[in-house]
Amino acid sequence: NSSNIVPSVFTYIVAVIFSFESIVCGNLYSIGPLFIKEQFGIEEGIIGIIFSVGSAAGSLFTFAALSNKGREFQNKYARSPYNLYFLIILGTLSVLGLMIPNFPTQVAMIILVHIALETFLTLMTELQG
Repeated sequence: NSSNIVPSVFTYIVAVIFSFESIVCGNLYSIGPLFIKEQFGIEEGIIGIIFSVGSAAGSLFTFAALSNKGREFQNKYARSPYNLYFLIILGTLSVLGLMIPNFPTQVAMIILVHIALETFLTLMTELQG
């Protein structure tokens, strides 16, 4: 029931973060492939593979984070909300890294953005659920 949700600083921060994540995803998927094709002359099929690898890496990292070993690691080294802070920082640095006009750097940053965003959104959804 949405009437039970009380606005707080935390809910506003979550809303801002989700807005930021939406903007990042929108730009990454709409402008990213065109930029890579125009800037580096990479074929569309290769660009699709890069994004697929990024998505697969994000899913694997998320599964690892949700596994028993992943939970143990988080409880020991990065308790909530620090695990979320880490993912926000990783996502932000990866987005900033996308400004570097170097193809291998672009590939690495695309993969890291996928890892950070997919894992962050999954952990946030679980936190609120």
